Amino acid sequence: MKASEQQSLTREQKEAVGILSVGTFLEYLDLKIYIHLAVMLNPLFFPPTDPFSASMISAFTFCTSFIFRPFGGLLFGWLGDNIGRKNTIFLTTFFMGSSCFIMFILPEYSQIGIWASVIMILCRIIQGMSSLGEVIGAKLYISESIKPPMSYAMLQIVTIGAILGGSAAILLSKTVIDTTGNWRYIFLIGSVIAFLGLIFRTRLRETQDFVDATKRLDKKQIIEQKIDRKLLLSYFFMRCISPFSIYISFAYAPVLLKRHGYTMSEILSQNFGVTLVDVLFTTCLIYFSYKFHPLRILKFITILYVPILLILIPCLDLYCNPTMIFIFQVFTMCCNPGTRPAEPIIYKSFPVFKRFKAASIIFAIAGAVMYIISSFGVEFITSVYGEIGLYIIAIPLVIAYIWGLNNFINKEKEKGTYSVFNTI
Repeated sequence: MKASEQQSLTREQKEAVGILSVGTFLEYLDLKIYIHLAVMLNPLFFPPTDPFSASMISAFTFCTSFIFRPFGGLLFGWLGDNIGRKNTIFLTTFFMGSSCFIMFILPEYSQIGIWASVIMILCRIIQGMSSLGEVIGAKLYISESIKPPMSYAMLQIVTIGAILGGSAAILLSKTVIDTTGNWRYIFLIGSVIAFLGLIFRTRLRETQDFVDATKRLDKKQIIEQKIDRKLLLSYFFMRCISPFSIYISFAYAPVLLKRHGYTMSEILSQNFGVTLVDVLFTTCLIYFSYKFHPLRILKFITILYVPILLILIPCLDLYCNPTMIFIFQVFTMCCNPGTRPAEPIIYKSFPVFKRFKAASIIFAIAGAVMYIISSFGVEFITSVYGEIGLYIIAIPLVIAYIWGLNNFINKEKEKGTYSVFNTI
């Protein structure tokens, strides 16, 4: 074992992982509530429209949480690099809880007209920006507080927290709708949970990397730190594949299920099943990322992902039934390569005092671009070419992803750290 490697966690590190995982769970529960209830809530907050306009409104409300994220990346990135990771995470939790409470008390379109639409959209924007600062802040905190290979594995614990948050949003929505029919209770519960998370996060300490860099570097040295633009672009392309996968899994696939006569409750049940499989897949990544180099894991997943995706798309076109839709959802959601479990390697390729801003802005721009393309592009392309039209978006994404992944692999090879195993 190398001296720089870490094989176990201190008590303080265990507590930090637990707090961040629970906090990420709560944030993503609040973020995903509206996404899973959009079919029901959009008619309440927007004026009555024809079916096509309704589909455009649905796409727009889905995008609002993501298209303004680059501004959140600028804001929370600047805060994270100047006031620290801990304080930024604290702020994101406060904003998320507040927006959920506003949704709980917000009157409908029939009561206050267009103001209902405006306030709802603002709440979705705040939630999207807050969740961005949350997920980047939590992952940076782990990356800077824990050394490899433990940091690779522990980052997947935080990821599981986010996935379970989405699962809980589905389960909570289904339970409340089936029992009371009152969607407002869901947002009330979400806001209470968020503020409880706020209390837990007061126990976090600032990351050692950030503290050490603050002591070591003066203002001039901080300003002179340079970012490798090629790696920045590589990170952008690697991030683009996940938003597309999330959209076709949880926004496009439910539309197909609805055509097969599925009720809202049945769609939520199937989505819940997809998230459970994703939890199992990520749990496997915890084990493998502890043993094998993360970039090698991503390379292996990519080799499997590309041909299977190219086969599944025409299968979805030819055999568009609930079972095939579920298989497609599971594969695109769980098996897209993305950046996990290699985030610590990616983040640490950026300078400490520009790391939060670089990671959050690229994360946000990739999400905004791909959710816009997915929300409107998928709707148009599939209406013209059927499900086979997904090739038009998927193939360029895969090519760009492979280019970005190879750049990080080459960087690790230059450093001499691209070994098969994490431990020696």
